Amino acid sequence: VSQSRYPVKTLSKKMELITTKSKNSKILKQRTPDFNFQTHSAKEIKEVIAIMRKIMEEQGGIGLSANQVGLDWRMFIASDNNKF
Repeated sequence: VSQSRYPVKTLSKKMELITTKSKNSKILKQRTPDFNFQTHSAKEIKEVIAIMRKIMEEQGGIGLSANQVGLDWRMFIASDNNKF
């Protein structure tokens, strides 16, 4: 089931870092669909980005794809000297 259909409040409870050794790592190998900006509000997208940023910073990363937190969204965030 595509998590992109769930409200952000539900998504935030499900978002966790997925690695190749994770139980649900299959999502890392799947092609994600194009992101549809009409599916979610700007507020929801900003909330997801904030959650992804927190996860990325906790892991000491410089970038994070949505599928790395279990979302089948073709989206990523990146940091360059703490600029997003």
